[in-house]
Amino acid sequence: MSRAGIKATLGRVPRPFDDPQSIAPGPNSDRILIFGAGLVVGWGVSTHELALPGFLARSLSSLTGRGSDVELVADPDNLLQNALRQLNALPLWRYDALVVVLGVNEALQLAPLKAWRRNLAALLTGLEETFAGKPVVVAGIQRIRSIPVYDSMLGGIADHQATMFNRASAQICAQTV
Repeated sequence: MSRAGIKATLGRVPRPFDDPQSIAPGPNSDRILIFGAGLVVGWGVSTHELALPGFLARSLSSLTGRGSDVELVADPDNLLQNALRQLNALPLWRYDALVVVLGVNEALQLAPLKAWRRNLAALLTGLEETFAGKPVVVAGIQRIRSIPVYDSMLGGIADHQATMFNRASAQICAQTV
């Protein structure tokens, strides 16, 4: 499928229309920020309650017995290389934890592994300074071919790139703990 065909197909996929947040009521709420691209955008559902923010809010509240307030900052075009700049423009002090979900775009662009490693290390180092030791979760990149529009030979090549990025991410995250 051509790039124009992919954009046209994605333009017909439902996406949430409501505010990018989800709240599970309860005492002493945890405030979580999800930042990224790819699946966090909410492809295929019409509300964030059915997407990752709602799932995370309900799951976290169930596990902790406390409330949870999950906010989302996502754009289909977000890239790791711009993440620290974008995050530093946000009021990070308001959040108890951060979930970063990036990499689909880089895998599809077949970005160099060296650049991925450098950008992820820079993000985590920068967050050590601005996020004051709070938990940061770096989610693995989903299988690219699991995205119907990329279930193709290109998706298979991008899957391999995503696997390489995920391995590098695990190493870098292990070193920054």
